[in-house]
Amino acid sequence: MQKKMEEARRRRDLGLGQMEKAVQQFKQQNPGIQASQILSLPLVELAEKLKEGSVSPESVLYTYMESSTGEELSVICLTFLVFSA
Repeated sequence: MQKKMEEARRRRDLGLGQMEKAVQQFKQQNPGIQASQILSLPLVELAEKLKEGSVSPESVLYTYMESSTGEELSVICLTFLVFSA
């Protein structure tokens, strides 16, 4: 059981590192993204902007990935690990 926990932590840490790297790469390739504007939109308005194409799905995804705390991401990764096991 201990080895499984250690492996899960290692995979979680690796996944978090990959996510952080992906966010940084996206930000470098798309310097004009206004994360604060995306985060301030109510869900209904965000969905409308996505449908009309004024906000890209990628910008929303990477903005929310960046805004998530390490603890939130750990829960997401842990959930993934539990369901993928």
